[in-house]
Amino acid sequence: MVREKAKAVARRVGARATGPAGNSFEKSMQGGAIGGFGLGMVEKHFPQLPTIPMLGRKGTIALVGYFMKPKHPIVRDIVFAAAVLSGYEFGKDSKVTGYEDE
Repeated sequence: MVREKAKAVARRVGARATGPAGNSFEKSMQGGAIGGFGLGMVEKHFPQLPTIPMLGRKGTIALVGYFMKPKHPIVRDIVFAAAVLSGYEFGKDSKVTGYEDE
């Protein structure tokens, strides 16, 4: 009885995803714009949101959203925009708007 080896199957090497989760640059830009718009709407319609001291309104929204782990892509965009804007404001002015030190 003669036993033959099976032929080796060549692996296919396809295009690999790049960037965050394989999103294109255009989709990332659109997500940031939608998130910024959504964050502005949240701040406009809920001006009395409770804030965590030193985080401000945007930082609080980002932190709460981080722990909620949202599944909806627009809510994720809003949380991401809140984190980006609070980081920008803290880097620029060493404080985040929405927190009044009294």
